[in-house]
Amino acid sequence: MSVLDRTDLRLLAVLQSEGRITNAELAERVNLSPSACLRRLQRLEADKVVTGYAAQVDPQAVGLGLQAFVRVQLVKHEADVIERFVERVAGSVNIGLAIVLIAVGVIRPALRARIRARHVERRLRS
Repeated sequence: MSVLDRTDLRLLAVLQSEGRITNAELAERVNLSPSACLRRLQRLEADKVVTGYAAQVDPQAVGLGLQAFVRVQLVKHEADVIERFVERVAGSVNIGLAIVLIAVGVIRPALRARIRARHVERRLRS
């Protein structure tokens, strides 16, 4: 694993908000030459500090305009059951966050989901 210095952290901060920035622009923003910037970025990728690049999609534009926080009740609270639950929801494009809260021995899974608003509107009208 890399030891991250201030320049690495600045580079990562820029990339998190502007993943499509060119190497030349990135180098200028973190006060490096383009070749030094590229070497650092390649090292961060090789060391799995940077694990990929993704697009941020407007949920409204793809019809997922409603956000819901959902508390989940599991029949069993054993580690393998929770692990299977997290694996299943992790594959859903509608689930933005899956967390497991543990307080005083009580395990409470919760989700942040994006859903199509028209499904909820239809239910509210009926």
